Amino acid sequence: MAKRKKKPVKKMKIEYSLVKGARIAVKPAIVGRCLEKIKRAHGGALTANAVVAHAVDKASPIHSEFEWDNDVAGHEYRVNQARYMIRSINVTMIESPDAVPTRAFVQMGEATEYRGIREVMADPLSREQLLDRAVRELESLKRRYGYLSELAIVFDAIDRMGEGLTG
Repeated sequence: MAKRKKKPVKKMKIEYSLVKGARIAVKPAIVGRCLEKIKRAHGGALTANAVVAHAVDKASPIHSEFEWDNDVAGHEYRVNQARYMIRSINVTMIESPDAVPTRAFVQMGEATEYRGIREVMADPLSREQLLDRAVRELESLKRRYGYLSELAIVFDAIDRMGEGLTG
């Protein structure tokens, strides 16, 4: 099967921020750029293990975000700290007039891999996979809370959206 040619991701000015409630001491811009660098070094896939491996170096800008005392925490704890860090970074595309912060990295493919949201949105197949997952999550939300009449208008919109995607 022929490989799909990837479109280059258009360079645009971006701004990193923290997800509401996230507790990370290092500036979001530094964390975001560091995670992007790790992602590029690993062929576009960002994993928690790769983040920990990078952070081991005391010169790494994210080193201080991890517990390195093995009496307190082991490798798996640090992997969980890395997952938290990845999920805590938002990105805003500044050039867009209606720019809103969104997660900088989303889980795609293997459960342990994250991809940059810009690359996912630029690739039609990845975008479709993300949209399919979002629709499944919305349908799950409807199944869990469908009995709440206050949310009926939201669930009607989910139904109409689903019909538009499949019909």
